[in-house]
Amino acid sequence: SASGGDVFKLTPPSAPGAPWTESVLHNFTGGNDGEIPDASLVFDSHGALYGTTQLGGAEGQGVIFQLVPPVEAGGSWTENILYASPYGEFEAGLNIDATGTIYGSTLYEIFQLVPPAVTGEPWTYNPLYAMPGGSWIARNLLLDSKGNLYGTSEFGGKYNNGFVFGLRAPTKSGGRWSETDLYDFSGGSDGGTPMSSLTLKSGIFYGTTEAGGATGFGTVYSLTPPAAPGSPWTEAVLYNFLGGTDGLEPEGGVAFGNGGTLYGTTYGGNNANGSVFKLTPPSEPGNPWTESAVHDFSGVSSDGGQPRCNLLLLHGAFFGMTSSPSAVFEVSQ
Repeated sequence: SASGGDVFKLTPPSAPGAPWTESVLHNFTGGNDGEIPDASLVFDSHGALYGTTQLGGAEGQGVIFQLVPPVEAGGSWTENILYASPYGEFEAGLNIDATGTIYGSTLYEIFQLVPPAVTGEPWTYNPLYAMPGGSWIARNLLLDSKGNLYGTSEFGGKYNNGFVFGLRAPTKSGGRWSETDLYDFSGGSDGGTPMSSLTLKSGIFYGTTEAGGATGFGTVYSLTPPAAPGSPWTEAVLYNFLGGTDGLEPEGGVAFGNGGTLYGTTYGGNNANGSVFKLTPPSEPGNPWTESAVHDFSGVSSDGGQPRCNLLLLHGAFFGMTSSPSAVFEVSQ
């Protein structure tokens, strides 16, 4: 890297078990092109990549960037700065809809970035909602099929232990977005400090809390919508981490595997190196989910440690990254 971080690609080997091949798509210089890309990337329908940096840019407070693939094989990717933030605090990745409109968040604001009608003209940054004081948007927002946004705040809420929120798109063009707190964590047996992004399946949200639960070491939870609009959502703890060999303090979200199983990571546990876990649903509704360890990180450079990320399901296996030491890993189901 020139100094400000990289965007890279990993290509699988032609022979199973052989090393993957890394190629760098862009080196950030730490200048106007941005510095410290610390969030996930998203593709548009044309193969361009979009992401954020924490620092750099014309204002020195981070940018939203686009990387356009080369026209010819072996060529260079082209970076375009779509927006240079005057405020900073880009911590999360982006969402993109079918029109090419981008949605994302700073720590305290949810925004929309609209592409220009004429290629090369400036993109339009629209703030959609400012989070209340004491709140902090934790991870990537979730964009549903109706254009609504959902996310978590690891602080704030009724009990100051974080909450899950929804941001409903306006019914008319130019209308205001409306925010609703779907669930406020108490920090007790229901969990607290929800740092992860949400996973949506069959209308039910799934996520993790870093703290709280029966032991205080975090939870995996579900959040079910009410039968009648306006009634409370129902939170259920699917698993309480014990802080031992099962890990503790999950910071990433969960992903669905075969047979309705849930996979995720813990930041701590296993001598502070973290783990990958699997939750198997009960055969009878209402019974406990069963947790099993998939992998315990060793904390050495060849294995990695302390994963914070969401897992990506690709070709039947899960992929992720660790933070200290950093590594890209694959785990099979």
